[in-house]
Amino acid sequence: MESQKGCYLCGHRRFRVVLDRPAVVPWTSSGDKARGRRRFPCILRQCLDCGHVYQPVSLSLRRELAAIYSSDRAQMSTTMGRGCWGKARSDVFLKDFFRVVNFLRYDSILEIGCGDGYLLRELKKMGGRGLAGLEPSLPSDSCRNGIRLIKGFASEGVRLPRRYEFLFSAYVMEHVENIRGFMRFCLANLKPDGEMYFIVPNALKAMKDGDLSLFTHQHIQYFMPSTVRRLMESYGFEVLSLREIADDVEVLGRWTGRLVGKLPIAGKFGYEARLRKVMKRALRVLRRPPVIVHGISNSLNNLLGWQSGSFDMALVDNDPTKEGKVFFGKTAVPTAKISLAGYRGVLIIPNTYAAAIRHEYEVRSFQGVISDLILEDHEG
Repeated sequence: MESQKGCYLCGHRRFRVVLDRPAVVPWTSSGDKARGRRRFPCILRQCLDCGHVYQPVSLSLRRELAAIYSSDRAQMSTTMGRGCWGKARSDVFLKDFFRVVNFLRYDSILEIGCGDGYLLRELKKMGGRGLAGLEPSLPSDSCRNGIRLIKGFASEGVRLPRRYEFLFSAYVMEHVENIRGFMRFCLANLKPDGEMYFIVPNALKAMKDGDLSLFTHQHIQYFMPSTVRRLMESYGFEVLSLREIADDVEVLGRWTGRLVGKLPIAGKFGYEARLRKVMKRALRVLRRPPVIVHGISNSLNNLLGWQSGSFDMALVDNDPTKEGKVFFGKTAVPTAKISLAGYRGVLIIPNTYAAAIRHEYEVRSFQGVISDLILEDHEG
């Protein structure tokens, strides 16, 4: 039974369907032992009033997500600063963050969804002042080395002990169901004329690419540049900077209290058609076993979950945090520790590092087919 009846941004109830796929188990990076067993539908809608793309959340899914976020399996991907992917994500974030934000201007900074505080510790090393983080998966409130960590959600009605000059979040707002309550929390805990920065995945790019990783149950909001701007301006923020960077959208705004009217909505995306091409490309490799599948992620969770049957495959990932864990009934191994003899193909899952991963197998003179999930321009 659905509890969400309309768009999370504007409340409008008319929509078009962007994605409707079979139910899968919600993805976490913790391995089979830590995963739940209940499957939930994979559905995305686009509001016909404001253009926002969102996942309708049932009461049962809400409960499942609350259990995930309050546990030690809260991370969909590698934690910021840990492992190959976690370190790469944090490096990219900090590089782009510093291009648009002079954080040394602020005497008080709050990170919303701070995890274990990695980014705050990096800011502290660089001279950041008045640093604090809010995170629901923390064991308790704490204060260490001048950084205050607060256990809790960014929810409407929550008032922190102080207001902050600057709020920021990295890959958090896509997870928030009550996005209007989240924005009201920000306004309640931001000083007058304060500034806010956030970065989220760019759903528009993912839809154009037919990206398998677009959908995940933990992501409720699927932002595009136009809807990021609309969100900020509808809560009285002047947009100082709005950029598309790789697979993300980042925005910096200053609160002025001046509201801006509606923006034109995006048209149809054709995501399902592109997705079918990507899956067909993957299945050409998987159906010629035995194969190596490189990259254990939400994309693979969707690919396997949306197909029937099983595949003769070995799972490989360069992230040391996944080595030895069991995913989809297979034990993950690093590239260097797997013998390539006898395998007919390699399927590369991550789009971002596809070229570098392909090069690893070419250097080792792999004789089989090497394929990735990136569509050529002529394929759509």
